[in-house]
Amino acid sequence: MTSARDRALTSLWDPRRTGSHLLPVRRREKSSKLLLYLLWLLAVLVVVDLQFAQLHVLVLVVGGEFVQLILAGEIMASRRMTAQQVVGMLFESQSDHDYETDSASEAEEEV
Repeated sequence: MTSARDRALTSLWDPRRTGSHLLPVRRREKSSKLLLYLLWLLAVLVVVDLQFAQLHVLVLVVGGEFVQLILAGEIMASRRMTAQQVVGMLFESQSDHDYETDSASEAEEEV
């Protein structure tokens, strides 16, 4: 038979009674600080993205195919177009740009 003292000691080590299965207090504080930091960083990134939303066109001119794919996704979302329509539109604008560049360079050569 177990004595009252043994039962009391056993209950002290029972994780359901002591709460030792929960995170320690320090770890909970660190995780909440990390969560607050991540939320702050997300808010800063959203504000920066909203401020520089007009630069997408400039990035398209400077960037390459990958940036065009990102812009194509944004166009699809904003205009509710299919992927084929957006790709066709981007290729048409690219070929128009190439034609204008070629004709401008030919005009410079003639002068």
